Amino acid sequence: QPALVVGGSSSIGQYTIQMAKLQVFSPIVTTSSPKHAVYLKSIGATHILDRSLPPDVVLAELPKITGGKPLVYAYDAIAEDTTQNLAYDVLGPGGSLIVTDPFNTSILQPKIDRDRAAGVPPQKKVVRAMGSFASHANKALGEEVYKRLTEWLRTGVLVPNRVEVLPGGLAGVLEGCARIEGNKVSGVQLVLRPQETA
Repeated sequence: QPALVVGGSSSIGQYTIQMAKLQVFSPIVTTSSPKHAVYLKSIGATHILDRSLPPDVVLAELPKITGGKPLVYAYDAIAEDTTQNLAYDVLGPGGSLIVTDPFNTSILQPKIDRDRAAGVPPQKKVVRAMGSFASHANKALGEEVYKRLTEWLRTGVLVPNRVEVLPGGLAGVLEGCARIEGNKVSGVQLVLRPQETA
């Protein structure tokens, strides 16, 4: 079954691609900056669509990639207005969308209400991610993941994010924040080593 990951080069997006591959979704389509295409394909994405494409172009491209099969799964790792609407719009009837931001429910509400009022089953399902195995609802899942995690990492089933270590320990916080705010971090996690603080 086809899947779409919006924001594939983000930290969450990279793990989502790998989990989709593990669950045998195919094709796995992601939106990303083209400079990350080779890496994202190495972790499981089958097709990369430029994240700067207008939503209507993405909507037109997806059926070509899926051979006309409806998308049953979409994950929005960015959770902005544009990305949530895109991910919702690409889903076929009965499809499921997971949105990274569990608190901003108002963006899609008009579409959800419209579809509910139309009463055309099966409806699209929207789930707000709660990425903590500490919550009661996720405890059993967490136990299953942790049983397998070491083996997945050892064998390359799951590949950790690429990192960039900022120099100077905690002195690097301001530089890191400025780069994030300036949209100058892409495809890597910034890491600080507090023990290196002068």
